[in-house]
Order: sequence, then C-alpha cells, then structure tokens
Amino acid sequence: MNIRVIFLANKLPEWLSAAITSYLQRLRPPFAVDFYCVKPKKFSDNVQIEQRMQQQADSIFARVAANSRVIMLDRRGKYLTSEAVAERYTSFLAEGTHISVLIGGPDGFTAEHLTFADEVWSLSALTLPHGLVQLLFVEQTYRAMTILQKHPYHK
Repeated sequence: MNIRVIFLANKLPEWLSAAITSYLQRLRPPFAVDFYCVKPKKFSDNVQIEQRMQQQADSIFARVAANSRVIMLDRRGKYLTSEAVAERYTSFLAEGTHISVLIGGPDGFTAEHLTFADEVWSLSALTLPHGLVQLLFVEQTYRAMTILQKHPYHK
C-alpha cells in the first residue's frame, strides 16, 4: 500500500526531518510512505484568505495520485484510535487501495474542500505545525503496522 503525504511547507528543522526519517525507515512492506512537499506561494497582504486557501488547496490537489483514496487531515475530522487506524489500513490493504493524505496550508482547508475527501481524519483539535502533523501521521502509520503485526511497540 503506497501512502502519499502531500503538504505545503518550507524546509523542516533538522530534528524533525530526522524523527520522520526514523519512522519511515522502520516501515516494512506492505507499507510505503512518500512525502510530497509543495512549496507555498507568497501572497501579498491584499489577497483574500479564501483566495489564498483555494490556491493552496489547488497546489495540493494537483499532487494527488490517480485512483487513490483521499484522506484529508483536518481538526474538524474524525478522531480515530490507533487501533481504528490499523483497521482502516487493513481495509485499504484488502482493497488494494493507494492513499493520498492531504495536509492543508497555513489557512487549512475550507468545508467545501473537505467534501472532496473520501475520509477526513483529525490528529488533534489543536492547530499543529505542518512538520509535527507529518511526524504524528508517520508515527501512527508505524504504530498501525505494529498493531497489525502484533509487535510489542503498541503496548
């Protein structure tokens, strides 16, 4: 199962990149996660927030893999336990589904954007930095893999 994580961001701090890389190196087939960083556009101060959100979302949507299930990460999404994430991955594996995970820009996604997702998940009700969202997502993917493999990491 290929998981493509698409996000807007500038360069991550080294400590965060190292932590993400650590989890990526621990993943084993059938799990494969790739990160696609979209460089954020610079906007003038007179650009309306809705226009900025639309342009940010368009940049992210352009990187969605064809025929993939779209999961958007948003604070308004559904809260899942680690076990529930593992169950969702079990379903995706059974279907042979690839996944595109979208992390919104600094202004997030509009309610209309969320309608394009097959699923909307929330990692927290808090507003989190993009790099931290990436780390939490890859850690939860690793945790789901260990749950499915009955590895003691989850205990």
